[in-house]
Amino acid sequence: MLFKKPDITSLEAEDKQEVWNMNVRTTPIAGVTVLEPDVFADPRGVFTPMFVQDDMAAVMGSRQILRVNHSTNRDVGTIRGFHLQLAPHEETKIVQCLRGKIYDVALDLRQNSPTYGHCYGEILDAESRRMLVIPEGFGHAFQTLEPDTDIMYFVTGAYAPDQEMNVNAVDAALPMTWPLPVTCRSEKDTTSPSLTDYTANGFDGVALSPQWQTPHADLAPDLRAAHDALARNRQRTDALNKLLLHCRTMTLADAGSVYLIEHDDAQPQLRFVHAQNDSIDLDYQEMTLPCDHSSIAGQVAVTGTMVVIEDAYQAAAEGAYQFNQQFDREHGYHSKSMLVVPLSNRSGDRIGVLQLINRKIAKHHRLTNAAETAEHVLPFSQQDIERVCEWTAQPIDGDA
Repeated sequence: MLFKKPDITSLEAEDKQEVWNMNVRTTPIAGVTVLEPDVFADPRGVFTPMFVQDDMAAVMGSRQILRVNHSTNRDVGTIRGFHLQLAPHEETKIVQCLRGKIYDVALDLRQNSPTYGHCYGEILDAESRRMLVIPEGFGHAFQTLEPDTDIMYFVTGAYAPDQEMNVNAVDAALPMTWPLPVTCRSEKDTTSPSLTDYTANGFDGVALSPQWQTPHADLAPDLRAAHDALARNRQRTDALNKLLLHCRTMTLADAGSVYLIEHDDAQPQLRFVHAQNDSIDLDYQEMTLPCDHSSIAGQVAVTGTMVVIEDAYQAAAEGAYQFNQQFDREHGYHSKSMLVVPLSNRSGDRIGVLQLINRKIAKHHRLTNAAETAEHVLPFSQQDIERVCEWTAQPIDGDA
């Protein structure tokens, strides 16, 4: 569904440059980021600001766009990649799907990287217009999920064919799976060595030029900006939604929600103000829950203690927690692993709860039934917990 900023009443977006925005989202691999531009729709069609230099500064640093490439792909299941360029011709790619849908993947090949050999994938489509930023030292590949798919690349380096490296994308040893069966690849991609082959021949990662030894995309200010917006009591709704999205992205959580504590009545209650879910389309409506021990969110709000659950249904059967199954029943969803943390203001008062559900093995998996959840969902790890707590433990000003 196309979206617009809530405060836009006139849809003449060209005349309202001050409200353009490019949301920058972190991923579990440092340096790989997702760009989510605002999309403005009116009866004439759609308008999107695709490159806002100030918003892109944290991602681009001193980089400059030197090339723009356009790729057309006829068949569903086509795979291109993994491709990258070596020093001194390293390049950052910003990838966007103009028509159709792709699963776009970055493979970390940086020497001495703590995530060397890890992959991050994101579904890019013409509707959302989101983009994946793939920095220097990463292989890039994608698979088409719809026919007649067009992809555009913004590239920071000059093409140097003698400095090109190709890694076979169809390799069971890679920590990822392609969403669809492979239908079409080039001869070059089909015959490229696997990462295992490279390693067997002494390859231990791509050595980057000095200026690219560390990721330039420090997104801590982006997250802190969300907290600052809350502290100033401005754009509170957008900031909370952004915080939830960041926490989900960092942990590969399929779904999440935010509740705020209301004190209007004698008995405090939780108001369900945000919901996000990668697997099902939500017809979102606000609702309230008792602020007590009758739900996991209520228990966290009352006690201020984080809750980590490997299997919500098993925990409920054992009497460890009161798990409300209403959402699952109404939407055909199956909640399993959960991470639920309190939100507080600078006075130490609890003002709400952030809840993450179903930590997936890979982002592209869709969880439409209990069997898929059992196959693709993991417990939240200690690293997941530390990452979320780093941000939700920060005090937030303002009352619910």
